[in-house]
Amino acid sequence: MSRKGRALRNARPAGLGAGPPISKVRGPADVAVIIPYLLGFQPAESLVLVALEGPRKRFGPVLRVDLVDDPDLRPELTAQVVGLAVSNHVPLALVVAFSDTSERADPLVGLVVESLAEHGVGLEDAFRTDGRRWWSYVCHDPQCCNPDGVPYDAGTSRVAAEAVVSGLSFVPDREALRSRFLPEDAGLREEVGLEARFLRRTDPSVWPWSSSVPLEAKVTSALAAPSALTTREAAWIAVAVQPWAGQERAIALIDRANAAQHFELWRTVMCRVPDHLLPAVGCLAAFSAWLDGRGVLASHAVDKVLEVAPSHPFARSVATMLAQAVNPRTWPERRERRDYKGQRQPPAS
Repeated sequence: MSRKGRALRNARPAGLGAGPPISKVRGPADVAVIIPYLLGFQPAESLVLVALEGPRKRFGPVLRVDLVDDPDLRPELTAQVVGLAVSNHVPLALVVAFSDTSERADPLVGLVVESLAEHGVGLEDAFRTDGRRWWSYVCHDPQCCNPDGVPYDAGTSRVAAEAVVSGLSFVPDREALRSRFLPEDAGLREEVGLEARFLRRTDPSVWPWSSSVPLEAKVTSALAAPSALTTREAAWIAVAVQPWAGQERAIALIDRANAAQHFELWRTVMCRVPDHLLPAVGCLAAFSAWLDGRGVLASHAVDKVLEVAPSHPFARSVATMLAQAVNPRTWPERRERRDYKGQRQPPAS
């Protein structure tokens, strides 16, 4: 792959979620404070586009890409960002650059703002922040937008407090998010594998075509405390979703209201299973994260699956949804069509 191709791949969107607003934001400082909670990590050297929806300008999809130094890459990255906004019918957007240096942020922000206007996407605001001050790209009135930057304190922010009360949090960087998918010790994974082989031979209820009741009951029970799963319970759930019929039944239990709980369950199981059991449970973790509007977590989960099974159809379907920044709000329609596996239902005859 060329240097240019690698750079563009590394600058791919980190996720386009659709989480609900949690508080009233009153200006750039509030926006800068709330974005890490929406992404799940503190962005650095990043451009973030936030879609605003409806007459009340509620926060909708959030898209993050890396800033790039190579000027030859910026037009293509701009086309990628704006193309995703247009394809998702974003009516109005906020553009925020998280960077210590204007020299790195300004060129890409300028191209994105110009391209949004050309494509009819409204711009609510655009600014750069270094975590302590913000600088506006659209306001040049020194009374409200000091050219030396407007200071703010994220640690005492009202919106930060409201985010925490709402149950949101973020980690320092993307590496901290990736660590959530590290496998547990080899001995535990081997034990789960041995239990899985034993269950396949001795417990007919583990197969989804026997009945959906055992799977639904065990998954529902495990949602309360995934970390407390025994080795046998983790193995049972992992084996039950190996066939596509089992994955479909697990998917049917997930909606936007409980997706965060399902993500924690499937993430826990995927960290405990040997590689041959990982793709199915990893896909369910990725799907749950996507449905919860946490595209960054979904991308990490699906990357782990593709490391083990590069052609896995469910994983490739989730990866495609992430690459195309498909809005989780479209899930009811996609579920009706059953194209989340990359295969549509045949038309009725």
